[in-house]
Amino acid sequence: MWIIIIHYMPRIIKSVFKQSHVLILKTKLVMKRQIFTIVITSLFYIVSNAQIKYFNDGNFIIGSSTSPVSGARLQVTGNSTFTATNTTITSAAMIRGLNGYSTASTPDFTYYG
Repeated sequence: MWIIIIHYMPRIIKSVFKQSHVLILKTKLVMKRQIFTIVITSLFYIVSNAQIKYFNDGNFIIGSSTSPVSGARLQVTGNSTFTATNTTITSAAMIRGLNGYSTASTPDFTYYG
């Protein structure tokens, strides 16, 4: 029995070495993919500009990253439309993002479409 074990020992060692080598190569490949994903995600995070932000005090802003105006819990920066479904808009309620007073030619509330 010992003779058989001694005879096959080099093959067993070689097989174990191959398996461990393949495992190391697979681990390196997985690590490279993870590092690549982390780098791409980090670059996207650095380059992107927050357009939806939730503050610790419960305030919420869309379209900007600054704190909402005093007294507002929700602020939307820019023109806003409101629709029932997520399809192409032909007609919808619209609030214009104006900083000044409403006039007859530039109302704050109007219809899109």
